[in-house]
Amino acid sequence: MSLESCKVRPAIQGTPRHPFNPLATLRLAIATGATMKSVGIIFDYLWAEGQDAQDLDSLRVLADRLGVQELETATGDEAVKTVLRSNTEEACAAGVYGVPSFVIDGISFWGDDMMQMMLEWLDDPNILDDPESHRIANLPAAAVRPRPGVSVNSK
Repeated sequence: MSLESCKVRPAIQGTPRHPFNPLATLRLAIATGATMKSVGIIFDYLWAEGQDAQDLDSLRVLADRLGVQELETATGDEAVKTVLRSNTEEACAAGVYGVPSFVIDGISFWGDDMMQMMLEWLDDPNILDDPESHRIANLPAAAVRPRPGVSVNSK
């Protein structure tokens, strides 16, 4: 998978449950080095083949494709869990809340419908340097998801 491949929308077959808990697949990605190859295999398994990310037998098939011998050992590894927690905290701090998300030079591109804009921005970062883009980037949030331990004041 490459950024250029984002220009062509792949055929998508939805997973049998959605939304689903991505914890096992995220841990598998980390356990396999989170390479473009391993992430591509996971993405294709879920979104091109429509496999189940919460069924243990299905996850074992995915682990096998990734070359992971013991699913439970790989996904239960404390180092893998620590990296995932750190990645999650870093993503939250950067304002990431969905997939696919890319943060480049502090600018977030979220959703598959933004991939083309991201590619165009990579070619010409000035495309977002206009009054309307600045206005949109500075709009107040209309809804805020409460987080444990964080106070949200509303008026």
